[in-house]
Amino acid sequence: EIVVETPPIHWALNKIDKAQVDFFHRGYLLDGEFGTGKTTFFDFVAPHLSVKHIEPIRIALSDNINVEQYVQKYEKRICMEIAKIAKKYSIPDMSKIIDYDEASLLMLEVQDKGAKGFFVFIDDLHKHSNTNRVFNFLAQLQIAKNNFSREGINVAFVISGFPSWRDRIKQDSALTSFFDAADELTLPEVTPELAAQV
Repeated sequence: EIVVETPPIHWALNKIDKAQVDFFHRGYLLDGEFGTGKTTFFDFVAPHLSVKHIEPIRIALSDNINVEQYVQKYEKRICMEIAKIAKKYSIPDMSKIIDYDEASLLMLEVQDKGAKGFFVFIDDLHKHSNTNRVFNFLAQLQIAKNNFSREGINVAFVISGFPSWRDRIKQDSALTSFFDAADELTLPEVTPELAAQV
């Protein structure tokens, strides 16, 4: 796979290399049109995150469902991913299914064993036609982000979406509370000039 190092990739590598304190406890929007490389962004930065002891987690929410189901699916996926990460850190008894509170405790334990934090990439929400449900779910994530922060769990949330989402976010205080990072991560449209850089 060939990847052009776009401005969001440069941003991520810079944040990872410097392990800046302002990286965690924030919500970022990675925006781009279809085919501009939102999932590829995660695939490219994930190994760099791991090397710097930041655990990458990708959660694809591709079903067109209601807000409560989005929350349940997000919580189930994060629990599964944290259980896998805990095994990697030799945390015992990860054979059972864990709940969301247990996942938070495990995240703290993983940090105690050397992880600097977690990079949670939520993908595929932009593929849904009902954007109101998507935005209501993202507003709900503000609670999760605040809870992680209060508990001392270092999490950076990156949500893949469309450039048009920025206007909607600016108009909704619940969304501006979640997407509180000043960084604008916009993937360029694929052009012949960009393809020539490969």
